[in-house]
Amino acid sequence: MQRWLRPALNVTRQVARRQWSADAATAATEEARAGATAGEGTNQVTLNFFCPHMVIARNRSVSSVIVPASSGLMGILPNHVPTVAQMRPGVVTIYHEDSKEERYFVSSGFTFVHPDRTDICAVEAVRLEDLDPEEINKALAECEAKLAAASSSGATDAQRAAIAQIGVDVYLAMQGAVSSSR
Repeated sequence: MQRWLRPALNVTRQVARRQWSADAATAATEEARAGATAGEGTNQVTLNFFCPHMVIARNRSVSSVIVPASSGLMGILPNHVPTVAQMRPGVVTIYHEDSKEERYFVSSGFTFVHPDRTDICAVEAVRLEDLDPEEINKALAECEAKLAAASSSGATDAQRAAIAQIGVDVYLAMQGAVSSSR
């Protein structure tokens, strides 16, 4: 192969790859839109909500769901565009057709919105009304003390500091959720 032809072939391959990527992205977008409209006419969200140790809802029809996504609160209504969202510590609110609502505090996890259902996979989930504000305050104080001790001892306790910081973040979110619900 002649030397001058190699760069031309490389450029051609790059352009072909870019075009293929653009076509794939366009196809994925169209598929997501088609999936979102496939269930049109339904006024319910089919919800699966579970933790590693328990199932909270399996194929339950609900009006809507609000999850604490890392980007902010995300409302899920019927025919929602397929989405994957990481959850931060906060409250998952499930709205039923009869205007009743269920509220759960989740520590973290992921939400997967499919064309035909929504799956919430939480690391931990507790009914909001089952949380004890006094116990939350005690646990928060313990985590803050552990964080202060680990932070003052230097880089050797970086792992302990990180674990304590996660505890502080979760208990602060829990404290806020409980105080706003009362």
